[in-house]
Amino acid sequence: MTNYVRRLVGSAAREPDPVRLGQGAVALEASGIVLARGGRQVLTDFNLKLHGGELVAIIGPNGVGKSTALSVLAGDVLADSGTVSVLGSDPQSLAPVELARRRAVMTQHHRFPFDFTVTEVVEMGRWAAPTSVGGQRDDTELADALTSADLDGLAERPVTQLSGGERARVAFARTMLQGAPVVLADEPTASLDLRHQHLLMRRLRDRARAGAAVAAVLHDLALAAEYSDRVVLLAPGGATTGAEPVADVLVPERLEDAYGCRIVIGAHPVSGTPVPFFFGS
Repeated sequence: MTNYVRRLVGSAAREPDPVRLGQGAVALEASGIVLARGGRQVLTDFNLKLHGGELVAIIGPNGVGKSTALSVLAGDVLADSGTVSVLGSDPQSLAPVELARRRAVMTQHHRFPFDFTVTEVVEMGRWAAPTSVGGQRDDTELADALTSADLDGLAERPVTQLSGGERARVAFARTMLQGAPVVLADEPTASLDLRHQHLLMRRLRDRARAGAAVAAVLHDLALAAEYSDRVVLLAPGGATTGAEPVADVLVPERLEDAYGCRIVIGAHPVSGTPVPFFFGS
């Protein structure tokens, strides 16, 4: 099966180099996004500028459009109005291989219906990569991707035999191997144990520090506080002026308005970052 996967990814691997992203440059921009689904207004005025070198967390209660917003940013869902630009281009205008070279997406659902091994599934992440397949550099990148999600001990196991959290780590490693300068992750820590939640968030932050532009939908406000540079708070109605500094968003008044419950803010005993605590309805 590995040879088949190598032939599959190799067909796209001989294309020209992808667009490069400069540190601090605007990598992804959404302006005035409006979207309705099933007669319900999901996003009313969603705005975001995502820069190279930063990790932005998208937070908010269930049903406010966080995952939908990420899908619009990725170019997977077309908004009713508004504009999206990924490295200067409308994602709807790009061929799939070119879009894959600009942005990588980790969705929140991870279904692998065939008995590919973990290594084979992760290797599919480089189907759009411009580098040659099978060389030493590729093998090193593949090994690094497996290690980044703590998959070394599972490398030859069929993905159909993995737990939900293990499958999420496979999807994460595949996304990392894609090597795109924009990374979009939808609830990447949702099914993970405590150690792997922090492992994957550190990897996303490391990717941002290396120059990528990273956005992640998160429900854990403590993770958002610990790892993100800026935060987008989506409240019912799906409107936002964009990402803001963590300290401006993670305050009781704004969180209570968004989540509809009492919240107090403490401090992490080591890092000192703000930690929101539920304090009653």
